Amino acid sequence: MYDQGEGVEKNYKEALKWYKLAAENGNRDAPNNIGVLYMTGLGTPRDFVMAHKWFTVAGARDVEAKSNKKFVEKRLTIEQIEESKQFAEEWKKKIYLWRHQLQRDRPAERIRACARSGCLTSMPIADQMRLQWTMVVAGISAVNEHA
Repeated sequence: MYDQGEGVEKNYKEALKWYKLAAENGNRDAPNNIGVLYMTGLGTPRDFVMAHKWFTVAGARDVEAKSNKKFVEKRLTIEQIEESKQFAEEWKKKIYLWRHQLQRDRPAERIRACARSGCLTSMPIADQMRLQWTMVVAGISAVNEHA
């Protein structure tokens, strides 16, 4: 929307913010779009390392991200490429954990432990709200004080 100026004035910085939120919530197109913004320097300083990180997060199934990643990779050192791979692995683990913390069949004790440990503060807002709603419906106390 913001990158195309659809219904709003074009604003690449705002587009970057929304793409990051979309990526946190599992949108498959968002990582490539973030990478493109870093690669082109739209809305953010041009940063081939960050672009490569996001193209790596997008994965091999995204044909456009794969092509963009190859383009950017030519401009990076081996260390920077390894840093990108590590970033992508950490990102995928984080997203995996966020998604699986919300399983309905999760025992109440594990939900309480999550709330007490402050895990809500590291989750996307939508997931925080779902988990808190699950706790209310299930009658589980100990809502996260940090949220």
